[in-house]
Amino acid sequence: MEAGTFVRSNVLVLAIVNQLLASYGDNSALPITDEEMDQQVATLILTASAIWAWWKNNSLTKAAEIGDAVMKEEKYKSEGIIGISELVSRNKKDSEKEMQTKHEKEIQELRKDLEEMKNEILRREENERLEKEKELHEKQHQEIQELQKTVERLEKQVEAFSGKQN
Repeated sequence: MEAGTFVRSNVLVLAIVNQLLASYGDNSALPITDEEMDQQVATLILTASAIWAWWKNNSLTKAAEIGDAVMKEEKYKSEGIIGISELVSRNKKDSEKEMQTKHEKEIQELRKDLEEMKNEILRREENERLEKEKELHEKQHQEIQELQKTVERLEKQVEAFSGKQN
């Protein structure tokens, strides 16, 4: 409840209580001694406070306050002033654009990370392939050396056998 509504309602209640007290005897809350003056002032206060309290749009419920806000916004729109819902809508659109931009950046970063991971895997696979080739070449080189030694030994045996026959 707004402060103005609260104050107006309390003034109205005070004026009604004062009028009732004045009507039922000399117990008026206002210290006026002349009974006629008391009645007139009390009636004036009651009338003024009643008109003042209920002339204003007194929104006593949450739904009424929301209705007032909608009414004010429509009034602002008709006057060319941006209302709260327009500001919220713009802010929401800005937030959505910011989120979309943020997500796009995250996606780009993830794609970059993925590309780096793929390149790292390819480098590792290439290194493994080269290592296996190196091992294979070393093994083949050892086999060739062993074969050369075998050939040299056989050649010596052939020479030795040829020398014995001569």
